[in-house]
Amino acid sequence: MSPAPPVIIPICPIEIAIQRIGPHDLDITGAQIKNDRLPQGPFEKLDGLPPGAAYPCLWNHDNLRERTLIVEPDSHCRIRQVGDQVPPVLQARAEARWATAARAHYNRDLQFNSQSLIVAMTAERAIGGRAWPSVVFENAIHEFAFALWCNSTLGLLCHWWMSNKTQSGRGTTTVTSIPAIATLNVHDLSESQHTRAQRVFERFAHRRLLPFDQIDEDEARAEIDRGLLVEVLGLNPAFCAAGGPIERLRRKLAAEPQIHADKLTRLVFTPEGETSIRRSDRI
Repeated sequence: MSPAPPVIIPICPIEIAIQRIGPHDLDITGAQIKNDRLPQGPFEKLDGLPPGAAYPCLWNHDNLRERTLIVEPDSHCRIRQVGDQVPPVLQARAEARWATAARAHYNRDLQFNSQSLIVAMTAERAIGGRAWPSVVFENAIHEFAFALWCNSTLGLLCHWWMSNKTQSGRGTTTVTSIPAIATLNVHDLSESQHTRAQRVFERFAHRRLLPFDQIDEDEARAEIDRGLLVEVLGLNPAFCAAGGPIERLRRKLAAEPQIHADKLTRLVFTPEGETSIRRSDRI
């Protein structure tokens, strides 16, 4: 280990940093009838997001849509009717679910070698679905530092370390296990740091990010690391410099077999979109 003094970053379990994780998808759209003779989930989910939809959702995965920190909702919900009306109990249940809508959403089924986000942010509040449960904060400005951290190199390290890795190339989790994952303690940041975090987030909100198995070659990810660690947390710029500890960590994560799973192609961004080419280092 380096003889230099350690760098201190305030870390805590996600459950300490947030107010709560949104409900399991069965509590949103589950059709099982409960003891009150009403369905477990007060909503029906419909694909697409028409203008004026009352209950937008971020429900499914679509890698092409999930390359940037801001992701648009892919569906919407409507309250179930029983007969020709909505029972008051079901209406109350729907309002309770909508109260968990947020901008931040955590990836339950992360595929390291094809996906680019651990936390996605929607432009407006949305219900979190099967793949993207919502993350609710008491103070909404904390979302920006949280999203930057989770999508940074250190955030990937925390998720990779604690996720379920029984399938090669994947790091899955559950609604109940997300709160135990380590994250940045956003409560330890000052108001000015949260303001800087929002600015850094907005600067990179629409930059395309490579899948995590290519984190070693992703300049946008490196810039997010610098923005978070240097601009927001005030660490020495040498920490993120070429050849420094964060760059070395990115190389180590990209070389981790559980992350790359021997994938033989790499993603390349073009002005028209993205394409895959064969990797010369794994032939």
